[in-house]
Amino acid sequence: RKVLRGDEDKPRWLIWLYTQDSEKEVWQDETSWKKSNPSLGAVKKWSYLRGLVEDAKTTSSVRAFVLAKEFNIKQNNAQAWLSADVIVNPLKFDLERFRNCYYIGGVDLSETTDLTNARALFIDPVTMKKYLTTMYFVPESKADAELSDLNGTNPEKKSYREWEKLGLVTVIPGNEIDTSFVAQWFWGLHKNYNMKPLKIGYDNFDAKAFAKEIAELFGASVPLRVAMKFETLSNPMRIVEADLRTNDIIYHTEQFGMNEVDVWCLENTAFKVNNTGLIMPSKVQGESKKRIDGTLTMIICYAVFGWHRKELLELAA
Repeated sequence: RKVLRGDEDKPRWLIWLYTQDSEKEVWQDETSWKKSNPSLGAVKKWSYLRGLVEDAKTTSSVRAFVLAKEFNIKQNNAQAWLSADVIVNPLKFDLERFRNCYYIGGVDLSETTDLTNARALFIDPVTMKKYLTTMYFVPESKADAELSDLNGTNPEKKSYREWEKLGLVTVIPGNEIDTSFVAQWFWGLHKNYNMKPLKIGYDNFDAKAFAKEIAELFGASVPLRVAMKFETLSNPMRIVEADLRTNDIIYHTEQFGMNEVDVWCLENTAFKVNNTGLIMPSKVQGESKKRIDGTLTMIICYAVFGWHRKELLELAA
């Protein structure tokens, strides 16, 4: 492409690209597909490609993969994973509904000076809808830096103190996250609502102290490491998207209202695709200062639920 644009001089190269002129013609003119698929109708079936295109119209990750692999249109993570109409769900639920119930937990511990998130996933075994409650944690130095950001601890310039007033964020004294506050949030669910974790998934970032405390509070079988890689996160990320599209995830509560932090994290999330079509979350290109921790815990919860689905449904029945 650089040679064709004139950026590089390669007089001995003869270049022929089998690609589309634009993404628009993929969706509007299937007769143009032969530009990038010269064997279409002979080796590759029209019905096969039509099926892929139909799937790509409704799933973000499939769309990126199909455009790259079938139509040779280069993809990057510049675009957000989900549109606003998919993210915004006005439904709320009352935490009392799940008093005495079991749940799947998820934690993204991030860096000790940054945003951390903990989440609990409950399920209705009849409708299979998932209900999520969550808490975000930031150190005091970050929460109090939003106005001038002189020390660089709040480059996203979010009013964490305002979110604290809404009950969405816990501000931890000092300059770093003490994971004991995170573990105690799960203990608070038990103390206040008699909610019990079946498993609590966590990433591997400096998580030994957290996993040890969770084991002491709830039992050695409860903490569960979730690897941050394509093979682990791809399927749960796809299911999260599908459930958000059908309003089968309810993540606002009557107690705290609309969770603005969750919405913000979902808006900041893009995805990476590997060469086998697996996906995992990433930040929207050029938005490295924004946070996606809430999205990660949703996906972690879904990963753990996938592994322990039968157990949770039996306990929820």
